Amino acid sequence: VDNIDVVRTQDSPFILYLEGEDDERILSAWSNTLGKSEIYQKFYPYVLGGSTKKEMKDKADNHFAALKQIVPELKRAILLDYDNEEVALNPQSDQQTLNEWKRKNIDNYLMIPTAWTRAVENEVKTIGEVDGLFLEPYNQIINNLFASQNLTLPPGASWKNVKAQIFSVLDGKKLLFENNDSLFNQIKQLNNSDVKINRSTIAKAMTTEEIHEDVEFFFHNLEIIASL
Repeated sequence: VDNIDVVRTQDSPFILYLEGEDDERILSAWSNTLGKSEIYQKFYPYVLGGSTKKEMKDKADNHFAALKQIVPELKRAILLDYDNEEVALNPQSDQQTLNEWKRKNIDNYLMIPTAWTRAVENEVKTIGEVDGLFLEPYNQIINNLFASQNLTLPPGASWKNVKAQIFSVLDGKKLLFENNDSLFNQIKQLNNSDVKINRSTIAKAMTTEEIHEDVEFFFHNLEIIASL
């Protein structure tokens, strides 16, 4: 337990265990859009830093037990990726402490073409005037990737409630950001582009109707924990 852990939880005795720093930034952006920033900011984000799911869960348990000796009223939440069926924890729906995404990882909730085109346009506005012709190559790259992976909304579905399995089984982390031909790298390489896109800019560009109900359910769990 670090001194900062104690300082950050004494006035607001809530801690949220996350896998990485990107998770914290994405959640922060979503909380602002959903009007949940007040509840989210009650929780001190503690980054577990990766490793196996069991090791991260054990690390969170041990850290919480130690910190609770100093801050007895401390309450916690844990949020982990689903990864795959073999390692999934499948927490009970009435257990708010342990949270696990229903998709492979948090990046899979950023698989929304309109959010990407909007993020690019927002970034271009910081560089200069928005020109439709300038934006067209970016929009084409974005639309081509989503179409090639069949990442389109089924009839009658919305981004908020879509449950098509394709959105859950693909690895959004690799497809959107890490592969050599990821969407992030294609945008970055376009004419040596000055347009900078990352997880935070995509999350910030998402509208309320584009944020999945899984995310809303997570913030609902935080509200329950804070009210106990």
